[in-house]
Amino acid sequence: MAGSINGASAIISRQYPSAIFIHCVSHILNLSIAQSCTTSVLIRNTMGTLNEVSKFFEYGKRQHKLSEVIDNIRTDFKRKRLKSLCRTRWVERHPALQTFAELFPVIIKSLRDIALKKDTVQWDRKTIADANGLLSAIEKGSFLVALVIRCNILNYIKDFTGMLQQSSIDITRAMGLVEDTRKSHQDVRHRVKEFHGEWMKQALEMAEEAGTSIPTVPRMCGIEKHRENITAATPDEYYGQTITIPLLDHLLMELTSRFNKHAKKATMGLCLVPSVMRKDS
Repeated sequence: MAGSINGASAIISRQYPSAIFIHCVSHILNLSIAQSCTTSVLIRNTMGTLNEVSKFFEYGKRQHKLSEVIDNIRTDFKRKRLKSLCRTRWVERHPALQTFAELFPVIIKSLRDIALKKDTVQWDRKTIADANGLLSAIEKGSFLVALVIRCNILNYIKDFTGMLQQSSIDITRAMGLVEDTRKSHQDVRHRVKEFHGEWMKQALEMAEEAGTSIPTVPRMCGIEKHRENITAATPDEYYGQTITIPLLDHLLMELTSRFNKHAKKATMGLCLVPSVMRKDS
């Protein structure tokens, strides 16, 4: 479709040089999210760990153990298994993140039972070792903060992605939804201290419920190669500068640059289509 030599866009452009090629709106949104989520080391590490935990509880006795703990702790929760992360569609990862956040205390309890052998089931050495490693990773306060912040920021895109899948939506309506989404994120960026404070409280409450480490400022050194070396007095300030603000800024930049003025002008020409004119009137 988008090939520079024999793609449909290249063939049309050779005959009509003024034609403007526009990607699928859902595809552009997916690229925007994918690029934004690589800005923070903590976000990348969190996504990798979350994927490993989902794989760990995917089949067999481990899945049965998770379902058993859900029945004992979260009787009101209908879902009995974790959702795996989609490899290609980042917009589809949000439900998996939400499920993981809701089942966080259950996951911690299941991993502790396996790692500390507090179970009637006999686990092999590899399973115990894997459970210990995953438990150590998700008990960190930084993991929980990154999970909560990413869930909340991308929550503004959830309804938008659902609307893009409707067969009745047209490109003009889609571009209007893009602008609404961008404005919503812009509002969050202007009031970032207020929103970030609420998300930190949410992370603290989840840590207390699950009995894990509360978020703290990590130890700093002179030269830091593997994480952000930002000087901050409080966890609120540190995670705001390393996760919330960079993620919001990069997502806004991606939405603005990928949905550029040329694409908007081209889509406005579709307003002359009779069906669109009838809707607008």
